[in-house]
Amino acid sequence: MAQRTTHVHNSSIAARRTLLTALTTLSAALCITLIATFAKPVAAQTDTSAAATWRVTSRLGYGPTAVTTAAAQPNPKTWAISQIDAAFAASQTAPTIPADLARFNQPLKDTVRDYREERDARQAARAQASTTAPSPMVVGMNEGERFSREMQQTAMAWRLMACSDPMLENPLLAKMTEFWFNHLNVFTGKASVRPFAGNYAANAIRTNAFGKFED
Repeated sequence: MAQRTTHVHNSSIAARRTLLTALTTLSAALCITLIATFAKPVAAQTDTSAAATWRVTSRLGYGPTAVTTAAAQPNPKTWAISQIDAAFAASQTAPTIPADLARFNQPLKDTVRDYREERDARQAARAQASTTAPSPMVVGMNEGERFSREMQQTAMAWRLMACSDPMLENPLLAKMTEFWFNHLNVFTGKASVRPFAGNYAANAIRTNAFGKFED
Protein backbone atom coordinates (compact mmCIF):
# COMPACT_ATOMS: atom_id res chain seq x y z
CA MET A 1 0.00 0.00 0.00
CA ALA A 2 2.85 2.31 0.91
CA GLN A 3 4.63 1.50 -2.37
CA ARG A 4 1.45 2.28 -4.36
CA THR A 5 1.09 5.61 -2.55
CA THR A 6 4.71 6.47 -3.28
CA HIS A 7 4.27 5.56 -6.96
CA VAL A 8 1.19 7.78 -7.25
CA HIS A 9 3.00 10.63 -5.55
CA ASN A 10 5.99 10.28 -7.87
CA SER A 11 3.67 10.20 -10.88
CA SER A 12 1.97 13.36 -9.68
CA ILE A 13 5.32 15.11 -9.30
CA ALA A 14 6.35 14.04 -12.80
CA ALA A 15 3.07 15.24 -14.24
CA ARG A 16 3.50 18.57 -12.56
CA ARG A 17 7.03 18.89 -13.88
CA THR A 18 5.80 18.05 -17.36
CA LEU A 19 3.02 20.58 -17.09
CA LEU A 20 5.45 23.21 -15.76
CA THR A 21 7.82 22.54 -18.63
CA ALA A 22 5.00 22.82 -21.12
CA LEU A 23 3.80 26.08 -19.60
CA THR A 24 7.32 27.48 -19.63
CA THR A 25 7.72 26.54 -23.27
CA LEU A 26 4.32 28.01 -24.11
CA SER A 27 5.15 31.21 -22.23
CA ALA A 28 8.41 31.57 -24.10
CA ALA A 29 6.69 30.98 -27.42
CA LEU A 30 3.99 33.49 -26.51
CA CYS A 31 6.58 36.10 -25.57
CA ILE A 32 8.37 35.61 -28.88
CA THR A 33 5.07 35.92 -30.73
CA LEU A 34 4.14 39.07 -28.86
CA ILE A 35 7.53 40.63 -29.50
CA ALA A 36 7.26 39.81 -33.19
CA THR A 37 3.69 41.07 -33.33
CA PHE A 38 4.36 44.38 -31.65
CA ALA A 39 7.68 44.93 -33.35
CA LYS A 40 6.16 44.83 -36.83
CA PRO A 41 3.60 47.58 -36.30
CA VAL A 42 6.37 49.94 -35.18
CA ALA A 43 8.08 49.60 -38.53
CA ALA A 44 4.74 49.63 -40.31
CA GLN A 45 3.72 52.76 -38.43
CA THR A 46 6.87 54.52 -39.55
CA ASP A 47 6.19 53.55 -43.16
CA THR A 48 2.57 54.57 -42.86
CA SER A 49 3.55 57.90 -41.35
CA ALA A 50 5.94 58.57 -44.22
CA ALA A 51 3.29 57.54 -46.73
CA ALA A 52 0.65 59.64 -44.98
CA THR A 53 2.99 62.61 -44.98
CA TRP A 54 3.55 62.22 -48.70
CA ARG A 55 -0.20 61.91 -49.35
CA VAL A 56 -1.28 64.98 -47.39
CA THR A 57 1.51 67.21 -48.67
CA SER A 58 0.77 66.12 -52.24
CA ARG A 59 -3.01 66.37 -52.08
CA LEU A 60 -3.28 69.49 -49.96
CA GLY A 61 -0.38 71.34 -51.54
CA TYR A 62 1.86 71.33 -54.58
CA GLY A 63 3.83 68.28 -53.46
CA PRO A 64 6.14 67.53 -50.54
CA THR A 65 8.90 70.01 -49.80
CA ALA A 66 11.43 70.09 -46.98
CA VAL A 67 9.26 72.59 -45.11
CA THR A 68 5.88 70.86 -45.54
CA THR A 69 7.35 67.42 -44.88
CA ALA A 70 8.94 68.56 -41.63
CA ALA A 71 5.67 70.20 -40.57
CA ALA A 72 3.44 67.22 -41.47
CA GLN A 73 5.70 64.34 -40.40
CA PRO A 74 4.91 64.38 -36.64
CA ASN A 75 1.16 64.07 -37.23
CA PRO A 76 -0.07 64.09 -40.85
CA LYS A 77 -3.74 64.13 -39.85
CA THR A 78 -3.35 67.16 -37.60
CA TRP A 79 -1.36 68.96 -40.28
CA ALA A 80 -4.00 68.16 -42.89
CA ILE A 81 -6.78 69.58 -40.72
CA SER A 82 -4.75 72.74 -40.14
CA GLN A 83 -4.33 73.16 -43.89
CA ILE A 84 -8.07 72.84 -44.45
CA ASP A 85 -8.71 75.45 -41.76
CA ALA A 86 -6.11 77.78 -43.30
CA ALA A 87 -7.59 77.34 -46.79
CA PHE A 88 -11.10 78.09 -45.54
CA ALA A 89 -9.87 81.21 -43.75
CA ALA A 90 -8.13 82.33 -46.96
CA SER A 91 -11.33 81.80 -48.95
CA GLN A 92 -13.08 84.36 -46.77
CA THR A 93 -10.56 87.06 -47.66
CA ALA A 94 -10.20 88.96 -50.93
CA PRO A 95 -8.00 87.26 -53.53
CA THR A 96 -4.53 88.62 -54.19
CA ILE A 97 -4.48 89.78 -57.81
CA PRO A 98 -1.55 91.61 -59.43
CA ALA A 99 -2.46 95.15 -60.41
CA ASP A 100 -1.92 94.55 -64.12
CA LEU A 101 -4.48 91.72 -64.05
CA ALA A 102 -6.99 93.22 -61.64
CA ARG A 103 -9.46 94.60 -64.15
CA PHE A 104 -11.24 91.26 -64.55
CA ASN A 105 -12.21 91.51 -60.88
CA GLN A 106 -13.63 95.01 -61.09
CA PRO A 107 -17.15 95.58 -59.72
CA LEU A 108 -19.76 93.75 -61.77
CA LYS A 109 -21.60 96.96 -62.59
CA ASP A 110 -18.44 98.25 -64.29
CA THR A 111 -18.01 95.01 -66.22
CA VAL A 112 -21.63 95.14 -67.35
CA ARG A 113 -21.16 98.76 -68.46
CA ASP A 114 -17.94 98.01 -70.35
CA TYR A 115 -19.42 94.93 -71.99
CA ARG A 116 -22.47 96.85 -73.18
CA GLU A 117 -20.23 99.54 -74.64
CA GLU A 118 -18.21 96.87 -76.43
CA ARG A 119 -21.38 95.17 -77.70
CA ASP A 120 -22.87 98.41 -78.94
CA ALA A 121 -19.63 99.38 -80.68
CA ARG A 122 -19.43 95.97 -82.30
CA GLN A 123 -23.00 96.20 -83.56
CA ALA A 124 -22.37 99.68 -84.90
CA ALA A 125 -19.23 98.48 -86.69
CA ARG A 126 -21.13 95.61 -88.26
CA ALA A 127 -23.88 97.92 -89.42
CA GLN A 128 -21.34 100.25 -90.99
CA ALA A 129 -19.45 97.34 -92.58
CA SER A 130 -22.65 96.21 -94.26
CA THR A 131 -22.84 99.47 -96.18
CA THR A 132 -19.16 100.30 -96.75
CA ALA A 133 -16.05 98.30 -97.58
CA PRO A 134 -14.05 97.43 -94.44
CA SER A 135 -10.64 99.02 -94.00
CA PRO A 136 -7.75 96.60 -94.74
CA MET A 137 -6.18 97.51 -91.40
CA VAL A 138 -9.31 96.48 -89.51
CA VAL A 139 -9.96 93.22 -91.30
CA GLY A 140 -9.11 90.25 -89.09
CA MET A 141 -8.26 92.30 -86.01
CA ASN A 142 -11.62 91.77 -84.35
CA GLU A 143 -11.17 94.96 -82.34
CA GLY A 144 -14.81 94.81 -81.35
CA GLU A 145 -13.97 92.12 -78.78
CA ARG A 146 -10.87 93.70 -77.24
CA PHE A 147 -12.50 94.16 -73.82
CA SER A 148 -13.89 90.61 -73.61
CA ARG A 149 -10.58 89.15 -74.75
CA GLU A 150 -8.65 91.17 -72.17
CA MET A 151 -10.98 90.09 -69.36
CA GLN A 152 -10.71 86.45 -70.36
CA GLN A 153 -6.94 86.42 -70.73
CA THR A 154 -6.19 88.29 -67.51
CA ALA A 155 -8.51 85.99 -65.57
CA MET A 156 -6.78 82.93 -67.02
CA ALA A 157 -3.36 84.39 -66.19
CA TRP A 158 -4.41 84.94 -62.57
CA ARG A 159 -5.78 81.41 -62.28
CA LEU A 160 -2.54 79.95 -63.58
CA MET A 161 -0.50 82.06 -61.19
CA ALA A 162 -2.76 81.21 -58.25
CA CYS A 163 -2.30 77.49 -58.94
CA SER A 164 1.48 77.67 -58.97
CA ASP A 165 2.52 80.32 -56.45
CA PRO A 166 1.75 79.58 -52.77
CA MET A 167 2.69 83.15 -51.91
CA LEU A 168 -0.14 84.39 -54.12
CA GLU A 169 -2.81 81.86 -53.15
CA ASN A 170 -3.26 79.11 -50.58
CA PRO A 171 -2.47 75.89 -52.51
CA LEU A 172 -5.47 73.93 -51.25
CA LEU A 173 -7.81 76.86 -51.90
CA ALA A 174 -6.42 77.18 -55.44
CA LYS A 175 -7.00 73.47 -56.04
CA MET A 176 -10.55 73.58 -54.71
CA THR A 177 -11.35 76.72 -56.70
CA GLU A 178 -10.25 75.03 -59.92
CA PHE A 179 -12.12 71.85 -58.99
CA TRP A 180 -15.43 73.65 -58.49
CA PHE A 181 -14.84 76.02 -61.41
CA ASN A 182 -14.40 72.98 -63.65
CA HIS A 183 -17.35 71.16 -62.06
CA LEU A 184 -19.66 74.17 -62.34
CA ASN A 185 -18.06 75.26 -65.58
CA VAL A 186 -19.09 77.95 -68.00
CA PHE A 187 -18.26 78.02 -71.70
CA THR A 188 -15.99 81.02 -72.18
CA GLY A 189 -16.28 80.73 -75.94
CA LYS A 190 -19.67 82.37 -75.60
CA ALA A 191 -19.04 86.10 -76.02
CA SER A 192 -21.49 87.22 -73.33
CA VAL A 193 -19.78 84.97 -70.76
CA ARG A 194 -16.11 85.82 -71.29
CA PRO A 195 -15.97 89.14 -69.43
CA PHE A 196 -17.62 87.64 -66.35
CA ALA A 197 -15.83 84.28 -66.00
CA GLY A 198 -12.96 85.71 -63.96
CA ASN A 199 -15.25 87.48 -61.50
CA TYR A 200 -17.29 84.28 -61.23
CA ALA A 201 -14.18 82.26 -60.34
CA ALA A 202 -12.76 84.80 -57.91
CA ASN A 203 -15.93 85.73 -56.05
CA ALA A 204 -18.53 82.99 -56.46
CA ILE A 205 -16.41 79.84 -56.70
CA ARG A 206 -13.40 80.79 -54.59
CA THR A 207 -15.45 82.26 -51.75
CA ASN A 208 -17.60 79.12 -51.48
CA ALA A 209 -14.95 76.52 -52.30
CA PHE A 210 -15.31 74.98 -48.83
CA GLY A 211 -19.03 75.51 -48.40
CA LYS A 212 -21.93 73.21 -49.11
CA PHE A 213 -22.72 72.11 -52.65
CA GLU A 214 -26.05 73.94 -52.41
CA ASP A 215 -24.19 77.21 -51.79
